[in-house]
Amino acid sequence: MADSLLASWLPAFLLTQVIEAPVVVAATRRHDPAVDVGRALVASFVATGLSHPLLWFGWTRVVSDYGAFVFSGELLVVGLEAVVIALVAHPMRLGRALLVSLAANATSLVVGSALRLLGL
Repeated sequence: MADSLLASWLPAFLLTQVIEAPVVVAATRRHDPAVDVGRALVASFVATGLSHPLLWFGWTRVVSDYGAFVFSGELLVVGLEAVVIALVAHPMRLGRALLVSLAANATSLVVGSALRLLGL
């Protein structure tokens, strides 16, 4: 069971990184073009690196209903990732980082949902 959970998590994690990193970089640099691309990438990778396993391995044990899981999990992830983005891609205020995180997570949620509907 643990092996299958890890095997399903890794592709989802990598896909999330691929989808969210460009959004975080673009949104962060739009806010402040002086923010280094590398710093924005690190912010994205660290934020997703922290939140994704927590959501995948932890939150699934707390919320069993899929709709409630997605809604509450995305709210938690957006908040956690915003704090990381604000700290790593500074100078960025938390309000702006929330918008960046929301954009990145909304993008990956839409893409992930579409892939799920397609059975991929």
